[in-house]
Amino acid sequence: MVNEAAVRKLKDSIYSRQRTVSLEHCAVGSFDNIFDAVVDEDPRIIIFVELEKLQCNYSKKSMLSINEDYTVSIEYNPKFMKIDEIILYDGRKTAIQLLDDRIKDEIYIVGKNMDSLLNGMDEVYSRYLDSVEGFDQIYWETMTYREYTILDVHVQFFVEQMPLQGILKKTEYEIKRIISEMRSITRIPVFLKVFLAFSYVSQSCSFNKSAQQEKLGAGQRSNFPNASIAYGVINDHSASSLGIAWMLKHLLDEMRIESIIISGKIEDSFLHSDNYHWNMVKLDGLYYHIDASWNIDMDGIFVGGFMKDDGFMAYTHLWYDHYPNAKGRRFDYDYVEDYLVENGEDLLDMGIPDHLLFPEPVNDF
Repeated sequence: MVNEAAVRKLKDSIYSRQRTVSLEHCAVGSFDNIFDAVVDEDPRIIIFVELEKLQCNYSKKSMLSINEDYTVSIEYNPKFMKIDEIILYDGRKTAIQLLDDRIKDEIYIVGKNMDSLLNGMDEVYSRYLDSVEGFDQIYWETMTYREYTILDVHVQFFVEQMPLQGILKKTEYEIKRIISEMRSITRIPVFLKVFLAFSYVSQSCSFNKSAQQEKLGAGQRSNFPNASIAYGVINDHSASSLGIAWMLKHLLDEMRIESIIISGKIEDSFLHSDNYHWNMVKLDGLYYHIDASWNIDMDGIFVGGFMKDDGFMAYTHLWYDHYPNAKGRRFDYDYVEDYLVENGEDLLDMGIPDHLLFPEPVNDF
């Protein structure tokens, strides 16, 4: 029978990262059973402890004793400061629910019957693409210990995590500065705010085709790390479709306009890419596509992908089916242009920059 006091003491000692633990008055030969009982109470221990370095010595009070004392030497996985950094899977959450609040370079998960979790990892990939700036790819390895599966998830970022946090802070500061220079922007209609954000991005950046076409394997670092985040637009004035989409999203977020990033493909006579990104924006309850990367290298701006519905975009773009339907048609460039004809002078008097309101030329198909 397993000594419950020994189980409790060993578990508490591991939680507090003790290096040496004494377990007294245990049944002869019972340490393996004690450790298995600890693992059954908290499977995270099999990752937290360096199992191959776990050592146990025993001593008897006398030759006739049926009990023995154990001295256990423990070393811990250097990747963890505390056991709570490891996720315990209990089967009640999907992969997205489990990982959404725990995004970092490497994530460990342990549990039983993890097939449904593994089947949901592709959904995690598409979610991270749309919601985690700097995310590149996700890959994972599985190991087993008795009936437990250990999932070692690697989340790869274009920029290493520590520098990325500083870069995102700089981006936040620059976004606020850009918006502040669009004077009186709080007094204009929401659809025109969207156009100003689109116009700014279109005129501030060139398309980094090399970054767009770059194919990275697991563990490989990008040659163009800034190109896939908004900072590429701000600092380098060159970005891939992903960096451009993030820049537009930051501007719209600062204007308190609901938007999301879309992942998919594009194929037209000028550009083919299987790893392409753009935005959706929501106005008056309806979604619109808005692609600021499309033909961004033209002089002025290209409005062929500005505030379009699904039917229009489907001629050249393909996207995953978990995004909302974009049914909006009202606020396309023709609507904006009509508004500017009537109100352009007043807007200029309010301090809205001329080159954002009236870019030259405005290109369409």
